[in-house]
Amino acid sequence: MGFIRKISICLTVLMSAFTLCSCREDVKTLVMDIESSLASYTENTESTEKTEEKEPETDAKKGEETISFLFAGDNLVHDTLYNQASRAAGSDGYDFTAIYERIAPYIEKADFAVLNQETIVTDDFGPSTYPTFASPTAVGDHMVNIGFDAMSISNNHVLDYGIDGLLSTLNYWKTKHPDITVYGAYESKEDQDNIRIAEIKGVKVAFLGFMEHTNGITLPDEYADCVTYLDEIDEIERKIKKADELADVVIVSPHFGVEILNEVSDEQYELSKKFTQWGADIIVGCQPHTVQECGWVEAENGNRAFCYYCLGNMVSAMATCQTSVGILGSLELTYNFDTDEVTIKYPKAIPIITHISGLYQWDVYVYPYSQYTPELAAQSQVEDMSIENIEYYLSFIPDEFLSVE
Repeated sequence: MGFIRKISICLTVLMSAFTLCSCREDVKTLVMDIESSLASYTENTESTEKTEEKEPETDAKKGEETISFLFAGDNLVHDTLYNQASRAAGSDGYDFTAIYERIAPYIEKADFAVLNQETIVTDDFGPSTYPTFASPTAVGDHMVNIGFDAMSISNNHVLDYGIDGLLSTLNYWKTKHPDITVYGAYESKEDQDNIRIAEIKGVKVAFLGFMEHTNGITLPDEYADCVTYLDEIDEIERKIKKADELADVVIVSPHFGVEILNEVSDEQYELSKKFTQWGADIIVGCQPHTVQECGWVEAENGNRAFCYYCLGNMVSAMATCQTSVGILGSLELTYNFDTDEVTIKYPKAIPIITHISGLYQWDVYVYPYSQYTPELAAQSQVEDMSIENIEYYLSFIPDEFLSVE
């Protein structure tokens, strides 16, 4: 710019020098043309410099993003279910459609849906039922088809076929459905230390799972770190804190509580507070095979989480009213990219009922409770099934969270 100003000054002096000259009007016109060109050049140069000085755009997200989550309890695939699916498919494998079709819309409409897959999924073993479960891979395929995005496999049946069964089911998920987030049991210590993080609408969500026991089945020493038990409290603390550092949101899936008991145990309350203290935002429990309460957890350091202590069964053939009543956990989570604040809104428990029909050959279907009638309850092969009993088990869920959908 200094160079241009000097030219302008020189031209002014030149015009003055020719003031007395007979051709001064021609010179004046020439100078004005040159000054006009310089002005245009200066304007374009300043515009270019401003563009060059503009800070480069960043890819960092701003503002807020909201994610709708849905959580489903135990997909406990007894022989009743896979035999029914086999009949439905005729001679062509398995067709699980009819069992889940009434609740599929809830799963499909969520931004991200998480299932507790209670049995290993593999064609290398089984199919087999209680007490040693192995489900055909058609089960896993169907869970993906109806909209599940993540599978918690931190449960007491994950080692039903030992390390070979675990590695087989992990290989199925990794090779057939690599985009599905699978967590809670792993191939090795290195694999377990690789905390599963899914990016949902730009929000990094970490998933961790721990179990109380594995039905007395243990792993060889070289595979001992493939699972983490709830009594390994220091390791759990380390993992949750690490996940909190790596991700924006932390979801913990503990397999805890007393089986076939609707009351939450002291241990469940205590562990949930610790999980929250260490950084968990959502806690999704399973194990008792029946519904338990849900609610907010307040930690001593001010952290806050929402906890479903037990979702119960999504489906099974356990054939009691208590184990036929489950819930789908539904909530919205808003993450603020500017403040790192996590806000959970509209947490709900959507009741679902496992309906068993047929005299000599059982068929199983899962209904939203909003579609379950007294007539269906009267037709159920579950001896104590009734609307009154269903309402009793649902009474363990606070009214503020119980959904009428």
